[in-house]
Amino acid sequence: MTGANGRAEKLRARQEEAHRRHALRREAEARARARLPIRATPPEHVVLRLGPTNSGKTHDGLEFLLAQAGHGLKGTYAAPLRMLARQAYERLRERVRPERLGLVTGEERINPEADILCCTAESARTSGDVLVIDEAHWLAGSRSAGSSPVRWR
Repeated sequence: MTGANGRAEKLRARQEEAHRRHALRREAEARARARLPIRATPPEHVVLRLGPTNSGKTHDGLEFLLAQAGHGLKGTYAAPLRMLARQAYERLRERVRPERLGLVTGEERINPEADILCCTAESARTSGDVLVIDEAHWLAGSRSAGSSPVRWR
């Protein structure tokens, strides 16, 4: 009986290891599809702001970014589309000195080392104090908006 139990435990251990490797491979593939940079250190705090369309989520994110920059912190606004990054840049240009604001997309590079950076998600900094990810559900590969469910793994 001991031999059968030992074989069963070894089989279970091999299956768990195969499952773990498969999960890691799926995560790496998802990151590659989304083209997200990998952070060097995990964030100290994560805040998730949920709400229906036109409830002010982007506005709140940009205001938070401005407030943190007012305390001397560097921040990044990341959007899934160049148009959204450009739109945020234009909104912030009215309130931020030009030398403190930058824009980086696949087509444009304006002051990329600025304290406040508006960019597409794949151009986001891998370090800094604040990262605001707008329309994060799009980064998971879903192009649906509104209250459609998104599956996170």
